Amino acid sequence: MGKQVSIKDVALRASTSIATVSRILNNVGYPVSDELRTRVEAAIRDLGYRPNRMAQNLRSKQTQSIGLIVRDISVSYFSLIAKGVTEEASSRGLMPLVCSSKRNPKLEIEYMRLLAQYQVAGVILAGASWEDPDYKKRMEETVADLRAQDVRVIGCAPQEVPMPCALVDNAGIGKQAFDVLHKYGHSHFAILGGEAANMSNRLRIQGFTQAADKKGATYKIAAGAFSWEHGHAALSAILAEDPAITAVYATNDHIALGALRYLEENGRSVPEEISVMGTGDVAVAPYTFPALSTIKMPFEELGSAAVKMIFDPNLGTDTVVPFKCSYVERESVGPRP
Repeated sequence: MGKQVSIKDVALRASTSIATVSRILNNVGYPVSDELRTRVEAAIRDLGYRPNRMAQNLRSKQTQSIGLIVRDISVSYFSLIAKGVTEEASSRGLMPLVCSSKRNPKLEIEYMRLLAQYQVAGVILAGASWEDPDYKKRMEETVADLRAQDVRVIGCAPQEVPMPCALVDNAGIGKQAFDVLHKYGHSHFAILGGEAANMSNRLRIQGFTQAADKKGATYKIAAGAFSWEHGHAALSAILAEDPAITAVYATNDHIALGALRYLEENGRSVPEEISVMGTGDVAVAPYTFPALSTIKMPFEELGSAAVKMIFDPNLGTDTVVPFKCSYVERESVGPRP
């Protein structure tokens, strides 16, 4: 790796003083001509200079930090990953910097670059990759840029751009859900998915439908948001079209909870008339009525493992640390009527 570009290098390239470069970077309002400002900005761009916005450089071992980017910190899945990350970071004397991208792919990439400016040791991506060519291209460029700065990028969900990941088998989750429901005699399903472009969602649906196809089972799929509202509206639409469906698989628990609400409002008995299974095992799942049967995912463990991976000297660029999921049987799944 080449020598890290310093503010002194920028000043030399722009033929000005370090103090002037600092004033322009910090936008302190000091009078600077447009020509000089343009020259300094060009030098910053040409040299690829990124200011160290922390008081000390990570490599000095005086201050250490890591970055975590979640899609929505208010969603329990991401909160649990954040808990695992922050607890592991704290045990290592690290400061975690947590960003919530509001499910905006562009903002997610902007946060990655911003965290690199803060000299983090690594950036953890809690959300899965988006199926979008422009997003993939920009992510490839950003990951390469961060690696060039010795900033490791770790995934806690499947990514199209190669990177080390702490992962569950999302296709396996879908297959496991089908196997449980099929064992209860179900063969006609509603599959309620989240965002169609989300890689975790696609893999779970793929695992379910491939297993269903092998058994000659039938299904209808509705993609949308990972939300209660989507689960409610999607199941309403599917059952209006095909009331003979006897089981619902939701690719996350929030969708499943919306489906349960719809069935309760419309006098459909669960699981006597129709079974419902979720994915994730959110904190409220045991307290719904009926209690939600679901595939439990180890969110805190994924977050903790991702922090450990940042500091693993033997980590490869495509290392995967696998985690198992387990079926939690409660009250919302039963035999086919």
